[in-house]
Amino acid sequence: MKLPRPRPSSSSTTPLFLSLLLLLAAGQGSTAATVGNTNTTNANANANANANTNAIDACVAAEPAPGDACPLVHVIAARETTTPPGFGSARTLVDLLARTFPGATAEAITYPAAGGADYGASVAEGVGAVVAQTARFAARCPESIIVMHGYSQGAQIMDDAFCGGPDLPQLNSSGVSLVSPAVANNVAAIILMGNPRHVAGLPFNVGNATAGGFAARPAGFKCPEFEKRLQAYCDSPDPFCSNGTDPATHQGYGREYGRDALIFVVSKMLTSN
Repeated sequence: MKLPRPRPSSSSTTPLFLSLLLLLAAGQGSTAATVGNTNTTNANANANANANTNAIDACVAAEPAPGDACPLVHVIAARETTTPPGFGSARTLVDLLARTFPGATAEAITYPAAGGADYGASVAEGVGAVVAQTARFAARCPESIIVMHGYSQGAQIMDDAFCGGPDLPQLNSSGVSLVSPAVANNVAAIILMGNPRHVAGLPFNVGNATAGGFAARPAGFKCPEFEKRLQAYCDSPDPFCSNGTDPATHQGYGREYGRDALIFVVSKMLTSN
């Protein structure tokens, strides 16, 4: 295992990453059994998460390196539809990452997150915002590790930005990733929750959804550049990423899978992609 961008000058990061390395080496942090298994149940994910609670909480105690102009870890997150500006339901994982990596910074994607007739335009603006904000941060802090997290419409705009389109008929998404090579090199993990672009059978899926979302990817879709760094959560009762009828499922991914997503992020930081 090796870190994507080790920083030995930051003395306080050493015990943090040693703790995370021990977590992975103990065999408790692997999500290999869940990644790509669209029949994974909530119970399995919770059991995996509970097994890691003590190890993760031990990592939270680490102190950030003082005086760093750029953080070791930076989280960029996008909220769901009609939620006020900020992180929305993405905050659960953002907070978990902040606790695990003291000194980490986070920013919310600035976009309308509109619904109804304005949804398509909102997605188009959101995709542009993802591309612009990630590029701006990567240029300012080229050695920082970036973690992306999108929730619902926020997941859709990140999916389109990193994996390309085409998207809904009113959008002009290209068929390739829109992010710059500098951003691609610095992104350790991409976590999508309740993504309307969900389609069953992809290797990065987690959850029991077998139906696609209302803006599902076409058959044969792949995201080869990022699929090993992607983890996408969708359960069958969700009416937005699947064909269910329970909106509460759509709002509950942070609670159900937050720890599992955190373990995945940690694993991507400690292993080669």
